[in-house]
Amino acid sequence: MELLFAKRLRQYRLEKEMTQDMLAKAVGISPQSVSKWERGDGYPDITLLPKIARVCGVTIDMLLGSDAESVETDIRSFTDRVRSDMDEDERLALGLEYAGKYPESDVVLHEVCWILMWLPEAKREEHLPRLWEMCEKIMNISTTQTYRDAALEILCRTCPDEQFEKWHGMCARMYDAYEGEVLEKRLSSQKKWEEFRVRNAVNKIHTMIHFLTKPSCCWGEPENSRAWNAYRVGIFESFGENGEVPEGWLGFYAVHQFYLAASHFECGDYEEGWRTLEQTFDLFDTWHAIPDGTALALGHNWFFRGIKALKNEWTLLLPDGSSTGVEEYSTYCHAFTARQDFLFTCLNDWKQFNPVRDDKRFQTLVRRAKDMMEAE
Repeated sequence: MELLFAKRLRQYRLEKEMTQDMLAKAVGISPQSVSKWERGDGYPDITLLPKIARVCGVTIDMLLGSDAESVETDIRSFTDRVRSDMDEDERLALGLEYAGKYPESDVVLHEVCWILMWLPEAKREEHLPRLWEMCEKIMNISTTQTYRDAALEILCRTCPDEQFEKWHGMCARMYDAYEGEVLEKRLSSQKKWEEFRVRNAVNKIHTMIHFLTKPSCCWGEPENSRAWNAYRVGIFESFGENGEVPEGWLGFYAVHQFYLAASHFECGDYEEGWRTLEQTFDLFDTWHAIPDGTALALGHNWFFRGIKALKNEWTLLLPDGSSTGVEEYSTYCHAFTARQDFLFTCLNDWKQFNPVRDDKRFQTLVRRAKDMMEAE
C-alpha cells in the first residue's frame, strides 16, 4: 500500500498555519527532517508519529493516508457497518471517526449527516454545528446530486431561521427538473417511444413511492390519520386485478396495513384493529417467504410497462434486463422492503397499542413478532 504521508503532512501543516520550522520545533526534530519528509524522501521514525499527528490535530491514520483503492475499500466497509444493526452510540462514534478520517469524502459525510439527523432531538442539538459544517462541505465538494439534495434538506430542516432563505432558495423548484423527468423528455424529443414509455413508467413509480411514503403522523385528529392510511391501502389494492395486491408491493402494503391497524386502535375501533393487525401478520409471513432478490411484478402492464421490483434491493428491473435504483427517491422508504423487526419494535413502542397491551391476543402477536424477528 502506497502511503501518502508526504502529501498529508504538508496539507495538515498548512491547515494549522505552521511553517516547517514551527512544526520541527513542536515535535523536537530538525527543519531539514520535515523538509525531507514532505519531499517524499523518507518517513519519520514510527515513535514520532503520535506526536506529529497530535501537533497537526489529526489521527495517525489521517496522517499516513493510503492509496485510492484501499481508501475506497475502507469507505465501503464503513458504509456497510453503519447500515447494519449497531448500537446508536457505536454508530455515532464510528461515523464521527470516519468523518475525521475522510473529511473530503462526500460518501462518508452523507452517511454521517444522516446518523446525526436520526439521533434523538436533544442529543442531535449538541452536534448541530458539526452537522451544518458537513452539509455545507457536501454542497461545496460533491457532484452527486443525491448527496447535495440530502444536504440541502438537512440544512433547511435544522438551520437557524436567518439562514433558511439562503438554503431553501437553492432547492429545486420543479419536478420536471429532476434527473428522471429530464431523461423522459429527451427520449420523447428523440422519438424513442418504447424507451420513453418505460422511463415514463419508472418516473410514475418514483412519484408513487414518494406519495405513499409521505408521513401521516401530522394529520391532527386520529380519524384524519385513519382516513389517510385507509386511502393509501386502497391505492395498493388498485394495482392488481380484483383488489389483489401484486407481489412487488406486498411488503410495502403490509407496512401500511400495520399503520391502518394502529389507527383503528387509536380511534377505539378495536374490532377492525384486531382484524387488520392479524391480516398484517399474514402479509408479513407471505412477504418474508419470498427469497430476497426475486423479481416481482408490480401490476397492470399499461401502467407499469412490465417493470419489476427486486425484493429488498431498492432496484427496479426494466423490460430490457437493465436496472435502475429507487432508494434516492424517498426519505421515508419501505418500498419493496419490510424488515423482520418492524412489527416487534412498533408493537412495543407505539402508544396506539397502549389500551390493548394486557390483552392476551396482543401478547400472542408480540410473541409471534419476536419469533419472526429471531427467525430472520
